[in-house]
Amino acid sequence: MFEYLFGVLTGVSANAVTKVIEALWGGNKAYAKEEETEVSEEKSEQEEKEDSRQFQTFHIKTGFESILNFVQEPIVHMVVESEPTTAWHLVILIVESRVTGEWYVSQKGEMAFEGSGGGLYVAEKVATICRNRRITTAGWVLSKEDSDSLARGIKTWPQLKINAIPLVSYSKNDYFIKYVAKKFQEVNT
Repeated sequence: MFEYLFGVLTGVSANAVTKVIEALWGGNKAYAKEEETEVSEEKSEQEEKEDSRQFQTFHIKTGFESILNFVQEPIVHMVVESEPTTAWHLVILIVESRVTGEWYVSQKGEMAFEGSGGGLYVAEKVATICRNRRITTAGWVLSKEDSDSLARGIKTWPQLKINAIPLVSYSKNDYFIKYVAKKFQEVNT
């Protein structure tokens, strides 16, 4: 038993001494190169993810009205995910120009047609802004995967619009019909 403890303590102290020497002398170059390679690989993966992003998204609370101010004849698409990301089915806004065809996508997670808190409050506020400006709103459902790709700026609205199902006619389950679609209709009338 004593020999085992002596071996462990010797190993620990040797490792500590080695680290002190490496710190003073600049470390083991082979070890340093290995670390650099791992960091470079991690950066490459992150850069790759950023490179796949095609466009920036906007915050609904701070950017929605600004975008409405410069888009000609806007239509506001409210895109609901088919499967809930959190407790709720989250919504993405797309502001699209009927004149130029340009479109702008919001971030996901600020708006919902469920619950009684912040997400629903934002939905009501967006609907009120659209009503006051006489802007047409349209509700759509996209698969969770497609809505995630859209919200991350990886796939564009024109690519995914063909997969969208009108929200009021979406009938995957009773909960969606009774709560999400119903609340969308209430908020937008």
